[in-house]
This record gives sequence, C-alpha cells and structure tokens, in this order.
Amino acid sequence: MKKYNGYDELSDRKRMQNWAGSKKFHDDNDKRIAELEKEKADRDKKKSTNFTMGGKNVTGKYEMNESQLREIVRKVIKESLEEVWNELDGEFRPNGYKAMNNYGGNEIQINNSGDSARLKFQDGEVTDWLEIEFDEDGVAYVTTPYGEQEKLSDYMRY
Repeated sequence: MKKYNGYDELSDRKRMQNWAGSKKFHDDNDKRIAELEKEKADRDKKKSTNFTMGGKNVTGKYEMNESQLREIVRKVIKESLEEVWNELDGEFRPNGYKAMNNYGGNEIQINNSGDSARLKFQDGEVTDWLEIEFDEDGVAYVTTPYGEQEKLSDYMRY
C-alpha cells in the first residue's frame, strides 16, 4: 500500500466514503426539512375559524383553505341579496295615483322596463303585474282583473 504523508490509500478511501455518506445524509436531511416546511406552510394556509352562516352562529372549529372560505362567503352573500331582492320585488312602490273620491283612490306601480304595471286599489288589494297595452289612438292602458281598462294618463306621477 502506498502511504502519503503518513496516511495510507485505504484510509483515504474510507474517509472519502464517510464524507460522501455524510454529504448524502445532509442532502437527504435538507430535502426532508424542505418538505416539512412546505407541509407547515400548507397547514398555515388553512384557517381554523368560527363564523356566522345565514344569520346562524356556527360553533366549533373548521379547517378550510381560502378558496373554501371564499365559496361559503359568496353563497351567504348571494342568499342574502336574493332575500333582499325578493322583499323589494314583492313590496308595492307606487309611481302615481288616481283620485277616485274624497276618501282616496288607486295607486299604480310601473316596472323599470315600462312594459307592465300593477295597481293597488282603495281596499289595499294589489294586482299581479298587468301588461301595458295601447288602443288605436296610442293611449296606454292596463286591463284590471275585473275587466275594466285603466288609462295610465288618468294617473298623476308622485
């Protein structure tokens, strides 16, 4: 065996193998540390939260990621807006009135597109949406459920 500065060739090989093994160990360890850090980052993205859904308190903790939370919020907002819209759509908001006698008269609500209207009579009865029609002179009217024609020109704007 050859000796270099007091070390033989075999011991140099062993040292190199140990160094290579230790380098491989450290590389594997670095990869594992990177994987653990990635898992921790993924866990941190998930939120543990209590929240209110549809006016009800949801108790307990739920783990969810940001996209799941956004989807829940989108659904709750959509449901809330639909409720408000349905309330507003069902509410009679008059645009004009027709004086019938000293006691009162009828009110009219014309929809935004201008193709239909609904009437509110003195007794508080509100009709369904009625189609606005025109006679041969071009006068706009609606036909009530009782078969009477109510001219829109008889109504005064609020």
